[in-house]
Amino acid sequence: MTISESEGRSAASPIKTFRYEKPATIDGDKMIVDLAGSDIIRGRVQVVRKGGENNLHSHEGMDGFWLVLSGRVRFYGPGDEVIGEFGRHEGILIPRGEAYWFESADESQDLELLQMAGFEKGTRVRRVDIDPLRINPDEVTITSAASAGPSASDRENGKENALQKFICGDCDYIYDPEKGDPTQNVAPGTAFDDLPDTWECPECGAPKSEFYPIIEST
Repeated sequence: MTISESEGRSAASPIKTFRYEKPATIDGDKMIVDLAGSDIIRGRVQVVRKGGENNLHSHEGMDGFWLVLSGRVRFYGPGDEVIGEFGRHEGILIPRGEAYWFESADESQDLELLQMAGFEKGTRVRRVDIDPLRINPDEVTITSAASAGPSASDRENGKENALQKFICGDCDYIYDPEKGDPTQNVAPGTAFDDLPDTWECPECGAPKSEFYPIIEST
């Protein structure tokens, strides 16, 4: 999450941040990257190769919104009737109870498909398989997305801003690399990423993982 220095976050904020990067190694023909979710919404990216298609099924209590990030996808309905084929930045919304299946439609590249799921309150969410499973959903590897911040390529190339300030999500204390943290013997000029994992917020004791980068207002 990036915020202006004038903004803060309340203690125990439910806000979540994420950054999607395609996994460097794909286990099998399909992987899922969990982005974030709550009791009424969930965001994922499915990475699908040829052979990673699923079976005809529907969902009770869950609407699905799909958007192609990379590659092409082909959606089918009952009887293998083609609903549509979609490329980058195209997609489809499938209401709960509607039967469908999909597959990668381009063998030359992996399909990266954003899935947003909305859950109907008070209704049991259940997958209903109409045709036999082609891939067991329980055997698909699911990995969690990283929190928002500098990308892996930026870190590798040393492009991250060593003087970027970070704010505590619990008490709004701001770590300023130019000042360091004299209470814990952190010298001025120490980048936030270089702080030890044992470092804590000097005001409330929150762990390093509770801090978020700041973009200075201009």
